[in-house]
Amino acid sequence: MKEHWQNVVRILLGVFLVTLVFITAPPQALAAPATLELINNQTETVKVAFRSWDADQNKNYTKGWITLKPSTTTTITIEHYGDWEQALWLYATSHSRVWQGDPNANLSDPDISLAVNTVKNFQYWGSGGNYTNQNGWETVCCFSIRENGTHGSFSYTFE
Repeated sequence: MKEHWQNVVRILLGVFLVTLVFITAPPQALAAPATLELINNQTETVKVAFRSWDADQNKNYTKGWITLKPSTTTTITIEHYGDWEQALWLYATSHSRVWQGDPNANLSDPDISLAVNTVKNFQYWGSGGNYTNQNGWETVCCFSIRENGTHGSFSYTFE
């Protein structure tokens, strides 16, 4: 009989611990990771930079360059994506074209300016404005894309 009660206590303790993990874990730890699907329908390579919000550090998060060969698709994980976010910002270039936002956009659909390095890959948190005077860094205007109807799911096609 003593062994029976020990088993009951173990089961209850296990249920309690599992419940505690779900209660104390941050929502983004339990949800599927946010993703950005990039589709290149161009006949030339496209380089993409994106900006999101790092919910863990409460700062902007910017990353580039994601290189897309012609007629390819890639999916990347968006690190630290917050559960309240609904948009990402993109800037992209190819040999003959630039995908960018409108520097005069109105507040209802804000495009944002940020600093990117045109000569190498980068990843940084914060505004990045202090880099603009260094080699390769320039300020560009990004355009926003919305979620695809599922939280944390984004897609953009370069036509």
